[in-house]
Amino acid sequence: MFIPGNAERGTRNTGDGPLRFVYAFATDSIDDVVYRFLDDR
Repeated sequence: MFIPGNAERGTRNTGDGPLRFVYAFATDSIDDVVYRFLDDR
């Protein structure tokens, strides 16, 4: 899935097994990645 910059998104495991996913960033350096977290809801 593609998530554009500054887009709010969420990930939730609704199954019984472990949730596994991989991030890929469209940048040359991990230092360019900015994480924004919302308050828990």
